[in-house]
Parts: sequence; structure tokens; C-alpha cells
Amino acid sequence: MTTTPVRRLTLREKMRIERYLLDFSWPMQDYPRKEYKQIKRELRASLVAATLDVGVDQAVKDLGSPFALADGYITELGRKLPRWNTGAIVASLAVATLVYLSLAYTLGSIDTLEVLGGGQVDLSVFGFTTKVHFSEQQIWVQGTGTWVALAIYGGVALVSFLLGSRFWRVFTG
Repeated sequence: MTTTPVRRLTLREKMRIERYLLDFSWPMQDYPRKEYKQIKRELRASLVAATLDVGVDQAVKDLGSPFALADGYITELGRKLPRWNTGAIVASLAVATLVYLSLAYTLGSIDTLEVLGGGQVDLSVFGFTTKVHFSEQQIWVQGTGTWVALAIYGGVALVSFLLGSRFWRVFTG
């Protein structure tokens, strides 16, 4: 009895399947997590089987656009859910923007002190109190967080998270 060797997926085929699944995952954020994981598992298995039969390009072509496929699943769901992952990304970007602006303001203060020939200045940026010192011998920055800073950063994170995640979808079922 002879056995036929089992063909394995090439790296290109694996990468093409994973790219399709990645494109599929973004619009599927609206889908309940547990069910989405099952759908993704079944979709991966189908793609692997089809790839072994007809090749990865034909397998992906037969499925069509991952966005259209996801839209079909979302339509079957009957209602839209919040996008918590998107909310987390938006909140992270908003807080990172505040940190970047604070750092830029502080570095600008160092440059100003350099032009003025040195000195020290107390700053308050988004609730952080900062001392900036510049002299020929040393440059230093010392910052202290306050409750105001916590309120500002926390408020920006919360509002951007809620808006980015479309939290109101929880109540419009």
C-alpha cells in the first residue's frame, strides 16, 4: 500500500491566507467575540482546504472581498455592537498626542532658555508642573504629576475611548 505525500502550504500561501483573515477581522469587530473566533477558525480551515485543492489565489477569489464577507455576517447579526478595539486605539492615540505636545513644549522651553543664555523656568502643561533648567554646565527637566493631570489625561482617554468605540450602540439594540 503506497501513500501519497501530503502537500504542505508554502510560506506565500500561509501569508496570503493570514492577510485575508486580517482584512476580515477589522470589520468583524462588531461581531460578538466568541462567535467571531469560531467563524475565523472555520474560515481558516476552509481557506487551507481550498488552497490545497485549487491554490491560494483561486481560494481567496472564490470567497470574494473579506469586507463584503464580514458585512454579510454583521447583517445577519441584526444589530451593530460597539467597537471596543477601535476605542482603545483612539484613546491611546489621543493620550500619546498629549504626551507628544507636552514633550514638544518642554523641548521648546529648553531651546528658549538656551537662546536667552540660560536660566530656569517653571511650566504647567496639561496638569504637569515642570521645572526646566539650562546652563553651560547642565540641562535638566523635572516634572511632577498632579490630580489635574490625571483628570485631563483620564478625561481625554475616556471621552476618546467612548467616541471611538461607538459606545451608544450598547443601548440601541
